[in-house]
Amino acid sequence: MMIIDVNQKVMQSNEAYAELNRETFRQHRVKVLNLLGS
Repeated sequence: MMIIDVNQKVMQSNEAYAELNRETFRQHRVKVLNLLGS
């Protein structure tokens, strides 16, 4: 039972990390596009 709980926590933190990476990447891309556009 304990192992399943730990696995769920790891999955949740991985999802949060992936979401953070997507957001960071999106903002970075916008910044680059703005630099190229100006």
